[in-house]
Amino acid sequence: MIREISNKVEITTALKLIWETFLQFEAPDYSDEGAKSFRDFIENENIVASLEFW
Repeated sequence: MIREISNKVEITTALKLIWETFLQFEAPDYSDEGAKSFRDFIENENIVASLEFW
């Protein structure tokens, strides 16, 4: 079942999964600056508040 998540606990868990997946599969192809930029993006509360999570 696919559903939207909107509560803070589930979004925090999703962001942790996003970061761990990024580190494993994408970060090796990024510069340190690129990886930091992605991390800053997913830690920006204003940006995260504007996203939908499914």
